[in-house]
Order: sequence, then structure tokens, then C-alpha cells
Amino acid sequence: MKLPVRLLLPLLLLLITADVHAGGPWLLKKGTGFAQAQAVIPGYRYTRMLNGFSLRDYTGVNRATLNADFGLYAEYGLTDKIDVIAHLPFKYIDTGEQTDSLYFEDLLDPGTLTGLSNTMLAFKFGLVDSKVKVAASLVTQWNTARFDQAKGLATGFDANSFGAVVHVGRGTEKHYGFLEVGFHAYTNNFSDVVTVRAEHGWAVGQRANVGALLDVRQSLENGTYRNANIEQTGLYPNDQSWVVISAKASYEWDSGTGVNAAVPLVPIQFKNVGYNGAVALGVYRKF
Repeated sequence: MKLPVRLLLPLLLLLITADVHAGGPWLLKKGTGFAQAQAVIPGYRYTRMLNGFSLRDYTGVNRATLNADFGLYAEYGLTDKIDVIAHLPFKYIDTGEQTDSLYFEDLLDPGTLTGLSNTMLAFKFGLVDSKVKVAASLVTQWNTARFDQAKGLATGFDANSFGAVVHVGRGTEKHYGFLEVGFHAYTNNFSDVVTVRAEHGWAVGQRANVGALLDVRQSLENGTYRNANIEQTGLYPNDQSWVVISAKASYEWDSGTGVNAAVPLVPIQFKNVGYNGAVALGVYRKF
């Protein structure tokens, strides 16, 4: 199986920032916080996009494409029952040599683009605080991306989104588990999206955790947005979807500083997802 070598860049980004968007129903105490710097470094340029139930189901792109991600995330407890969450993502895009697959008739010029992706601001509200905890989040993502559409370059979706997520979970000293279901409405004729995340984790000693998770992003395909140049590069087209089972791990020192990583293991379904090798890492600090 080649997947451990050929990792999926957008999915790695999703997994390492998954705690940014949700992280289960648990909230921070008032006046405490969490900050993380994260990066997804591609191992090579992608030359095709996955479109189906198998790694063999793909469409070509005409130029080898590099898509690197860097981000800053912060979460803060406004009260014991309300957290504010922000994510500031940065992208570096580079389209280079022509591939041997002229999948599209018109070959775009090469180019580079650096800038913000879709900035996120969210609020999480604690609803039930018992053995089984329940919370809800209001999530917004803003069109702070940069575009060079003549070359098919984009650092994010050309749209804003507004969504709600319900979180249900339970944890002990030895393990935890949670389920999250969200709906996100997009502007600019992009399709709306349903997201599902189920995660179960285990403590390894006093400082480490490992976990398995299912991540789903399903486009409702109810939007009419189309851009042939963006579709050619695979950089944030409409109707992007995936289903993947993954693993994650984290380690934290007594000081509250820690590291984490995530790796997709079982690919199930993809649509318009760039196929690319990458390493994803995060470094965080609790305060």
C-alpha cells in the first residue's frame, strides 16, 4: 500500500487543524487559552487530482503544483461556557513544469502566489456538562484569499461560509471519544457542505495520546460556481469532498508545550483533491 508515502496534502491540513475547528465538546476554563503554530510541507508537487473511491481514480493537471500551508490558531475561554476560536491560515502556491498529461485543452502559464487563505472565527458554547458533554459552535470563514485566476491560482475558496456544528463526547483519564456534525452555507454560488468527524483516542503514559478518526466533507452540489482555470489546477474548486480514516498523535510536556501530527491511513472517497506527499506538524502552548 503506497498511501504512507504518498500522503494527501489537503487532508493532512484538515487533520492537523481539526482541533482548530472543533476538538470535541470540551471548553477551556475562563481566562485560559491555547495557541498553535502548524505547517503542512509537501514532499513533491502533485500532477493529478483524486476523483472517486480509489487512489487510481484521478484526473490529470497540466502543470505540477506545489501547495504549502502554514497557520496560526488560538482559542480562549471567555467564560467557563463560551470559547472564542480564531485561525489565520497562510498559503504558498506554485505551478511549475508541464506534465505529460494534457487533460485540459488550454495550458495555463506557470506562476506563484502567497497570501492568506480563508480566515476563520468561531464561538463554541457549552450546553450539557455531565459525563456525556454537549456543545455547539457557530463558525465563519472569510474570503481573505488571494487569486490569480488567469493562471488558476488561489490560496483559498472564493467565498465566505457560515456554519453550525454540534459536538457530543465523553472522556476519562484513559480515553476519550466524540462525534461532530456540521452544516456550512457558502456564498458566491459555492455549494453548501456537510461535515462529520468521529474520533476516539487513548492515553499513552502520562504525556502522550494517540487517536483514530473519521473525517468527512460532503458537498451538497447545490452551487453553480465554476471556474475552468481553478478546476485545471485543483486549487479550491467548487464541490470539493472527501472521506478518510486517519491516525493522530500528540505529546505534551509538564510546561504545557506540546507537539502533534496526523496521517491519513484509509482513503475512502475523494473529489477534486490534489494528490501530494506531505509532512504535517503542529507545535502548541497552553496558557
